[in-house]
Amino acid sequence: MPYLLENLSEEILFFYKGIFSYPVIVEISHHIRNDLMLEDNLREKLFAIFVELAQNVNSYSLQRTKASIINKEVGVGAFYIIEYKNCVKIATLNQVNDEQIQKLNARLNKINVLDRKGLRALKMSFRNEAIQDKANSGNVGLVEVALKSANPILLEAIHFQNAQYALITTQINKKTD
Repeated sequence: MPYLLENLSEEILFFYKGIFSYPVIVEISHHIRNDLMLEDNLREKLFAIFVELAQNVNSYSLQRTKASIINKEVGVGAFYIIEYKNCVKIATLNQVNDEQIQKLNARLNKINVLDRKGLRALKMSFRNEAIQDKANSGNVGLVEVALKSANPILLEAIHFQNAQYALITTQINKKTD
């Protein structure tokens, strides 16, 4: 977590470290959508991005614990939202292995070079593959994050206390007059 401490001088709007069960995701989503002192469209984008990134923590974090309320193993991680003068940044952090970092990096390299039209086409191709494979997920979460943020998604591998973490960050630009 030392990396996150570097950002304490900025305006932290939200910070959470813990389990990412669905009840927790729903509760945090409610606060993002309704309580942050930001423009409505910014809150809605943050809400959508948070849900996608939080579901990734829930599903893919190597650090797991049993959530007593739902009696199920869930991912553990952290997330924050920081407001800057011209943008709002949102990030998640969770434990991963080398293979997960490589897959994430490959996926983000594909996503980050596409324009809006290309992202929509990629999203549809992922959904069509999921339908053909009868999969539960279309794996469109990161594509959705790119569409909502209209900015690249950054990945940083952080090594801390003999573990590796993926820090996934994006930003939403504020409208300037």
